[in-house]
Amino acid sequence: MPRGKSRSRFFRSLSLAPSIRHPFAVAGPLAFSAGLTALVFELLWIRLLGIEAGSPLLAFTLILTCFMSGTAGGALVLGRLADTNGSPLRIFGLCQIGVSLLGAVSYLGAASGGLARPILLHFNFEPGHLPFNMTLLSTHGFVSGAAAFMAGGSLPLLVKHVGPRSPLAGRAGTLASVQALGGAAGALLCGLVLLPFAGLRLSLLVMSGLTVLTGLAALLLRSRAPSAQLPETPAPWSGSESVSGPLRLALPAVLLVSGMALTILEVAWTRLTTLSFGSSAQASGVVLALVIAGLGTGYAIGARLSTETRRPDRRLAWVLAAGTVSILGGDFIFGRLPLVVTWISGWLEAGGESSWLQISTARFLVLLLPVSLPSLILGAVYPLALRLHSLERRSSACDGRDTGFASALSAIGNMAGPPLAYFGIMGSLGSRGCLLIPAFGLSLTAFLAMPEPRRGS
Repeated sequence: MPRGKSRSRFFRSLSLAPSIRHPFAVAGPLAFSAGLTALVFELLWIRLLGIEAGSPLLAFTLILTCFMSGTAGGALVLGRLADTNGSPLRIFGLCQIGVSLLGAVSYLGAASGGLARPILLHFNFEPGHLPFNMTLLSTHGFVSGAAAFMAGGSLPLLVKHVGPRSPLAGRAGTLASVQALGGAAGALLCGLVLLPFAGLRLSLLVMSGLTVLTGLAALLLRSRAPSAQLPETPAPWSGSESVSGPLRLALPAVLLVSGMALTILEVAWTRLTTLSFGSSAQASGVVLALVIAGLGTGYAIGARLSTETRRPDRRLAWVLAAGTVSILGGDFIFGRLPLVVTWISGWLEAGGESSWLQISTARFLVLLLPVSLPSLILGAVYPLALRLHSLERRSSACDGRDTGFASALSAIGNMAGPPLAYFGIMGSLGSRGCLLIPAFGLSLTAFLAMPEPRRGS
């Protein structure tokens, strides 16, 4: 009898311990799955709208704008809700189920020829005219924007679920890193497996099923562990830690500029790589994978830096300055990219064994430093800025609001970047302007974030 009791006690501890004692064991996989499904859905909706609108550029711009708008709104609203609701994991699960329902709606729309096709056929709108474009924008924008709204609250909800076990910037940076790695896996999964082998319709159905499983898993874990949250405790505080007034006003600009710089750079990198590689699909896939992987690594490094230094303002200024230097160094490399690619292709062909895998690997390695390093540095900005934003709060009561605020500002910057690059900078200053203007913006924010010298030190 004692042996049987000990066995049953052991198995009960296994079922409940991950969510009570180690909340990251629950929040980590959920963040990875949420990042994976969100990015795959974004790519699938771009493909669906591109087929219906007949313009990949229009589809990319519309879906990215609506997706980032929804992400910013969801981070703000659901971040505040996470602070006032006692079960953030339940809200996360319901949001994931809502995303899966919108994915199912997209599957039904793809089966009928497109989400807006019934409306377009009923009113007989002509392609290219304003009613046609507005119908596409309203239908696809509503579906992608509503899904992004629910997915945008994933990070603040999971940060709130983990509770005040570690500094806020460390929790947010770690979970953002895991979520970004899930996005990188989603980009590879969508481009290499789902669309080539399953097609658009079946991919939408598969991702809807995976998203609803993620939501149900969150609800199940929440019902098993209703008291996973620790009581609120004061955050570690040092009297020497303070944020000056100018820096407090500059923090929103830092988050906006860093988010905008990333997507402007992504547009420039994709364009320059396409001109050198000759394949837009390969160039965009390589650049997207390197950007997301760099971001995920940068989030993790920034989370570590934000908890190890007592002067995060000084560390933030140096990170922004390093971002400027890395972009200028990438400008030097990209200016010679066609020559480098031609030389590598000729060198491999001279060896007599130039396979597609060897050429693709060589191209990937050429882009590794000029793309992943600026992405890594820009990813480290988020946790440092978040720590500065929440530095003078002595309680964890506003963790969800602070995380949502920082995430929303970054998303707004991400949303503004592609239209500014496509319709503004690229036409007047070219691809190199899309590299130099983000470098100038980061150097300006580094100057604003530079701490004031202390008297007597």
